[in-house]
Parts: sequence; structure tokens; C-alpha cells
Amino acid sequence: MSEPVRVLAWPAFANADNPYHDLLHGPMAGLGVTIEEYSPEALARGEWDVLHVHWPEFLLGRRPLWRAAPGALAFFGRVARARAGGRAVVWTVHNLGPHDPRPGGQLVYRALSRMTDAVIALSDASLAAARHRYPALRRLPGHVVPHGHFRGTYAGTATRSVARQALGLGADDRVILFFGSIRPYKQVDRLVEVFARTPGDRLRLVIAGRPTTELRRVLEDAGAADPRVRLHLDFVPDDAVQPHFAAADLVVLPYDDGVLNSSVALLGLSFDRVVLAPEAGSLPELQLAVGKEWVRTFDVLGPDDLLEGLAAADEVHGDRAPLDELDWDLLAARTADVYREVASS
Repeated sequence: MSEPVRVLAWPAFANADNPYHDLLHGPMAGLGVTIEEYSPEALARGEWDVLHVHWPEFLLGRRPLWRAAPGALAFFGRVARARAGGRAVVWTVHNLGPHDPRPGGQLVYRALSRMTDAVIALSDASLAAARHRYPALRRLPGHVVPHGHFRGTYAGTATRSVARQALGLGADDRVILFFGSIRPYKQVDRLVEVFARTPGDRLRLVIAGRPTTELRRVLEDAGAADPRVRLHLDFVPDDAVQPHFAAADLVVLPYDDGVLNSSVALLGLSFDRVVLAPEAGSLPELQLAVGKEWVRTFDVLGPDDLLEGLAAADEVHGDRAPLDELDWDLLAARTADVYREVASS
């Protein structure tokens, strides 16, 4: 048996807001791969074969650029020395830049693109977009490893009726759910405006997630203007995730066309809910993988899209979304193959 590949992953498991990394790296021990959580000290020790970076903006945190720059420069200096010594760097490109604009964000993305030995993307479209934005990636091996599902990740057995009662919804309501952190690029304010023009006394729009201060004011005003809107404007703890989806008929992602990937789309499908999303980034490929009855796309979101999405939800009610190809054991094995390839090259 070949020697285990030692991977320093950033993050490996320590991301409380997103179970993606736990789910991806958890099966690695059975694949001849050891995973260690990134730290500057672990990077400097050099007891690793592959550095796997997911979110370059973690180098900056929320600090002013003048405070973050020394640490970022030290990081890239250590990475350059490690690569000169035969170690490799893999970058999974989740986004083309930080979602929240911050000074230096594009600089660290560009710098990492020039110090990477292989790139992983969540779809063919994501890989093409990353290579277009960062030309240095065009000369590198590119691999597509989709985002996996979240079945079994969030505990909860709330039935539709119990979940709706807990959220103040009626048994006969037609429930559209927006779920996740609320940022400008997600265009939740646009969704509210479209919903206001959508007829139906029994329609309900549930918005669950923590917004920016400015968007909180906009959404609270919209909620006051339309009694069909239900606002839960705070972080949703893990034990409340399943009830929100159990109560929903349709999950809507009103994001702008710059979106590359969406974990919320996988979350909705994992709870067997139809997802309505923009025809952008990885989402058309997700539609191909699971079927048009489960992922519906739009060009410009309008009332008809919402009503047709609810009709589609009726068609598959009680069925399970086909997610076998997005099982984490399969995706971990494909990622482990990337590690071995770069470690041996």
C-alpha cells in the first residue's frame, strides 16, 4: 500500500457555519489520506504533502488591509518555499472572489492562482469561469468535484404540519422559502418585490437568515407592507434547519447572475424540495444531474416563475430527489485522487 498523503486543509473541519468540509474530509481516513487543520504553525512545520485551500479571503479576515497584509505575505512566502521543496497546493474555487467586498480580496485570489498546482471546481461552468478570471489557472490540471448533498446532516423529524404550526403558517398555505445569510448579491429585496406582485391570498414567503443592517431595514419595511411575508431575520441554528424546509413547498434562490455555486440549493434538494434558481454558474449542471422537475431555473425572476415553481412542487410532492451521484464517499474519493496526483507529480 502506498504511503498516506498528508493534507493540510484550510479549513479541514473547523467551519461552524458550513458542514461541507466535515462531510468532504470525514471519509478521507479510509482512503489513505490524513487531514490536518490548517494553522500558520502547521504550515511552517512542513509536515504535509498537499495544502488544500478553500477560501483565500480567510487570510484577510475582517481586519483592515494594513493589519492583514503582513500575515498574508508570510503565508505566500511559506507556500512558495514549500512548493520549491516539492510540496503541492490545491485550490477549490468556490467563488470568483469574496462575497463581501473587502480590501485586498482580489489580490489574495490572484496570488493564490499563481501558487496553485491543481484546481478543483464544483462544476464545468465554475472551472471555465475561474480560468477566465484567473489566467494562471489555465495551465494547471483542472478537476470537477460537485458539491455533495446534506441528507442526514441536520437532525429533525418535524412533520409538515408541526413545522408550519411552529412557524405560524397554515396547513393550506403555499410556502416559498428563502434560506441563508442575506447579502446584497442574493437579491432578497428583489424576491420580496416579485412576491408582492404575485397573486394568491394563501401564498406565504418565509425569509430565514441573518441580513446586513441595511437589508434588515428594507426587509422589515417590506414585511410590514405585505402580511403574507414572514421574517425570521437571525442566524438559524442547526436544530431549526429541518423544520424550515419541512414547512416549505418551494425553495427560491433569487441570486444575481454572478452566482457560481449554492450550498442552499443542495440543502433544499436534500430535504426533497424543488429549487428555483438563476440559470447561472453551477446551477444548470445541477439541474441536469437531478432533473428539471427538481431544479427550475429563471433568467429574470418574475411572478410566473414562483407560481410555476409551486406547481412543480406539487408534481413531486412525497418523492425523493435523486442525489446518489452527490454522495460524499464518492466525492471524497475523487478529491483524494487529486491529492495523490499532485503529491506524486
